Amino acid sequence: MCASVAFAQQVGPEDSVVNQFFPEWLITESNSDFARGGPEPFQAFAYADADLNGTGTADFIVAAYSNGFSGAVLVLERQGTSAVQVAAPSFPLMGGIYPNVTMLDVDNDGRPEAIVSFSSARGAGADWVLKWNGKTLQSIGPTTLVAGANLATSLSESLFIDLNGDRTLEIISAPRSGSRSDGQTLTVFNLDNGVYHDSNASFNIFATFLRDTMSPTPAVRNFSVANPNREFVMTIVNGDGRSHGAVSNAIVKLNGVIVAGPSVFNQQVQTIRIPVTVATSNTLSVQLGSAPGSLLAIGIGPQ
Repeated sequence: MCASVAFAQQVGPEDSVVNQFFPEWLITESNSDFARGGPEPFQAFAYADADLNGTGTADFIVAAYSNGFSGAVLVLERQGTSAVQVAAPSFPLMGGIYPNVTMLDVDNDGRPEAIVSFSSARGAGADWVLKWNGKTLQSIGPTTLVAGANLATSLSESLFIDLNGDRTLEIISAPRSGSRSDGQTLTVFNLDNGVYHDSNASFNIFATFLRDTMSPTPAVRNFSVANPNREFVMTIVNGDGRSHGAVSNAIVKLNGVIVAGPSVFNQQVQTIRIPVTVATSNTLSVQLGSAPGSLLAIGIGPQ
């Protein structure tokens, strides 16, 4: 048996509890690969406390594991200072190097979903959206069926935000093929009957701007457009309706021209859509003057 070192991506008091459930098949696979001349055995895990049943108490732990190539996710239920495994959903194409687990209520039902992500050697990670059905975690994120009828996630570098004010979260995702090239768009997925689907909308840029405690200064983002002759619209989301408040004072410029000034923003307006003209190369500038912690999210894409 080859030795390997397990380490946590999200350090916490339950590291030893989570580590003891590291899937044996991941260890065996890593050791076998090493015996054939592959990389040294590797183990990484991450986890998050979870109130999966909506009881108000985080009785569960959602843990993700990786051997540097393949990945797995388990659901553990606390038993005093220990835990028992209650679910081991099978996602054969889940994998990557370093895992991450975030709990987020995407459908506004009062119970969080698990966003399980794995980084890749190329930089762009893979994201899975998993919902607890009372017995196990099932994928509700956008996926495709590949060899063996297995699910592969369609998400990479995902952002979750309520674009239309209905309290459910849309997903904005980069292409799964790797880092985006100039002019490549971001896909928007929306929740329909409990499952995410391609909305047929896209953005050339989508960025969030959070007001800090420093003096207001413009934040600048550059982006490119392959076909600037189409009609484009700027979508401004004012606050996220959850942990970050709305902006009451901001200046938004596109290529040096003010698109939205202070008179546009108030605490009651969440989503603003403004037609804009773009070029092949563009500069978005945003200056926030509101209270610290307020957030503005801006996307620009074809109408």
